[in-house]
Formats: sequence, C-alpha cells, structure tokens
Amino acid sequence: MKKSYQEKVQEKYWDRVADIFYDSDLPFSARFEQGEFFRFLSLPKGLKALEIGCGTGRWTLPLLRRGYKVTATDISLKSLDKVREQAKKEKFLKNLTLKKTNFENVDYKSKFDLAFCFGVIHHLDPTKKEVIVNNIIRTLKKNGILVSLETNPLNPLFYLIYFWRWLINKQGRNRWKTEKGFLHSRAGSLKKLYEKNGLSEIEVKRFALIPTRYSDRFRGVTKLNEFLLCIPLLQNFSAFIWIKGKKK
Repeated sequence: MKKSYQEKVQEKYWDRVADIFYDSDLPFSARFEQGEFFRFLSLPKGLKALEIGCGTGRWTLPLLRRGYKVTATDISLKSLDKVREQAKKEKFLKNLTLKKTNFENVDYKSKFDLAFCFGVIHHLDPTKKEVIVNNIIRTLKKNGILVSLETNPLNPLFYLIYFWRWLINKQGRNRWKTEKGFLHSRAGSLKKLYEKNGLSEIEVKRFALIPTRYSDRFRGVTKLNEFLLCIPLLQNFSAFIWIKGKKK
C-alpha cells in the first residue's frame, strides 16, 4: 500500500532520531508519570497488551517489567531495533513481539486484553485516523481496553517547549511536523473518537498542569500540579489527557 505524505514524514523522522530518543535510564519525571498512569489503568499484570507506536521503548519496557505480554508496533524499524536491544538485555524477549506496521491493515483479531497509544493518536494521518483506531479496536477481545495518553493543545507551556526545541535545533528542525497533530487532541475530540468506534465506559483523566519534565529540576512541581488541578477552572488546561474505554 502506498505511503501517505504524513507517514513518510513520521517514518523518516523517527528512524533518524532513534538513537537520540533511546535512553534506558529514564528521568524522575518520566518514572513519576508512568507510576501515576499505571494507577489510572488499574488492571492486573500478565495480560496480553498491544502497543501502537512504541518508539524506542519508553513505555514498552515498563509494560514488560510489570508482567504484561507485549506486542509492540511502530513504523520505524530503527526504533524497533532499539526496543529489541534493551529487551534482550533485560531478558524480556520471550514476552515481546515486535512488528513494523502503520495499522491500516491488521492481522490480529480479538487477541489482546489491552491496547496502548502513548502519545500516538496525534501522529496519525488525519484522513486515516478513524480507520486505524477502528483497526486497533478490532484487535481487542470482548471487554478489552483501549487506553491513550495525549498532550493537551490547550496547555500553553507545550508551545514554549516546541519553540525552544526549534530554536536550539534539539531533536531536529522537523519535530514540529511530526507533532502538530496534537492541536486536534482535545479531550472532547478523543472521547468522540472512542464513542464513534463503539467503546463504552469511557473514562477521562487530566494529569498535571505544568508538564512533568519540569519536575526533573524542581521536584516541587509534582505537588504543585496536584494542587492546581483541584481548581476546576484550570483543569481544562492540563498538560496531559488520559482516556480509556472498553470494547463492548
């Protein structure tokens, strides 16, 4: 199948930066965020999980460490190689399957208990987003869970982060081309996407107001975020949106 322009941009960029993003020693902010996310997930270990857009394994390895059996997919072969390398070091290869796919077609049916999209939905070609999400849901067993993590376009601090990265050329000048889809990842849009594809019992959680990466320098940011998100007016400006739904 012919690749779209969007897919070519994504694949080229993530192949090029696979070495930059690969880091088995995660900072405090990432570890804190993952701990909170798994509490939100609140599901038993040992389930069969599908991860879409695994990148270099920032979430894949924590899933494996928590006892999930993971099928990790991505459009970047170089990123998948990095996941395999680290999984081998940690002796998790027996619980890991890797596959290069853009999910326009699927060969899994009713196989997984969970499907994860960690900061992935906004990377999808907007003309194919609904098809791909529907394909992902098809891979789930009855009562299977789709869970996504997305940055919130209403949070102004992300624009400062992207501008700074562009200014110093960190991660390449083309990073914004891969990320600008997050402008359409509001909570309401994500919920409608879930509902349109037949998911029920949809739960939305807002996490942090100040992006968690700032807590790597100022640990007090985590406590400040807890306080700020107690203020109803500020909740719409959360840094992240977490959403999960169940297949009927």
